[in-house]
Amino acid sequence: MLEYLKRMAGRGKLNKRILDKAVAEGWISKEQEAEILKIAAEVAEEGAGNE
Repeated sequence: MLEYLKRMAGRGKLNKRILDKAVAEGWISKEQEAEILKIAAEVAEEGAGNE
């Protein structure tokens, strides 16, 4: 599940609500959520720089 969510974050197809659900279900830890959010933020930053 972690690798799947990382790929989704890398494509910009993920948000905090989805990650909160994954943590609540026990699929990932809060530390893993933070790691994925970092990836998502980097992707969003790159996208903003291209506009």
